[in-house]
Formats: sequence, structure tokens, C-alpha cells
Amino acid sequence: MARKNLTNELLGVLIRADRVEGITLCYSEAAGDWWLFVSHADAELSADLHTERGAQRRFKTSDTVLHLLHKLGYKGQIRFDYLTAAEIAAA
Repeated sequence: MARKNLTNELLGVLIRADRVEGITLCYSEAAGDWWLFVSHADAELSADLHTERGAQRRFKTSDTVLHLLHKLGYKGQIRFDYLTAAEIAAA
């Protein structure tokens, strides 16, 4: 069964329901952008954030991501990860 895409709206619902266990903010050296992986308690939702149209949500700066999380009311820990081009190619 395919998982439903996690969107900003659904992430906000999970945050308000206290169902988010943690967030990892990843930087891709190859693409030069950031994306989120959300550890949450809903097995039917994906772990990575998507746009309303279904594409993986990418951010040009970490500040943009942090602003979104603040706006959604997230107050938990955020882990940062840095992926080199070689690590991405090996995955």
C-alpha cells in the first residue's frame, strides 16, 4: 500500500496532535538544497515533506525550513544532516 504524501498541512496536524517524534533537516551538496524527514506516528504518511502537487519539497535555505516549522508550531528537536554527492550516489 502506497503511503500518502506528507504536506505542510498534514505536518501541522501531526505537530498539533503531538505525533511528531523528531525532524531531520538534510542538506544535499549535489543539489545545493535542503529537505525534511519527519519521524512521526502515522504509518500511512510518508516521512519526507511534499508539495501539494506531490513533488518532494525542497528549500534553498535552512532559514526557510526553520521559519516554516516555527509557523506550524513545532518546538521539538531538529537534527541536521549533510549529504555529499558521493553519499547520495551510493544510496
